[in-house]
Amino acid sequence: RAPSLKEQYMYFVDINHNIQGNPELKEEKSHNAQLGITWKNFIKEKHDFSFQLKGFYNFVYDQIDLYQVENSNLYSYFNNDQVQTAGVSALFSYKLEDFRFGAGVTNQWLKPTWKDFQINQWLNYWEANAQITYTIKKSKTSFNLFYKFNGVQPNYFVDSEGNLTIGE
Repeated sequence: RAPSLKEQYMYFVDINHNIQGNPELKEEKSHNAQLGITWKNFIKEKHDFSFQLKGFYNFVYDQIDLYQVENSNLYSYFNNDQVQTAGVSALFSYKLEDFRFGAGVTNQWLKPTWKDFQINQWLNYWEANAQITYTIKKSKTSFNLFYKFNGVQPNYFVDSEGNLTIGE
């Protein structure tokens, strides 16, 4: 993808923010592989059950990312030389008459690489979600309740000496 105008030229400074664009950004290039399997079971018209398991792998060149300069509130965009991401997700769905229940969990790994810095470990984080839906068929109306949990995501900082630091 090409960098957005915001990523290249935005200058947003107020009491809570100091985000400055980077006009030197390059476009991203990537390769992606996915594999998934879905199992469904229907028991008459009252019950509908499904389970889905998916895996993915991405290799991105020149990924555009936002970084924070350590010990400051300055943020700017830059290109990671290479970023690898991989993950697995499991999704469950069950329908009983007018109710549908769903839940899912995803585990992702991230490994960025720059010319000047090498992270020799995969950084890991979790996500989970749940959903309940009630449908009134007569009026074709649905009521939904959603929940999403984002685990602690890894973050990296460039300190005042130009060293890369990994944090959360």
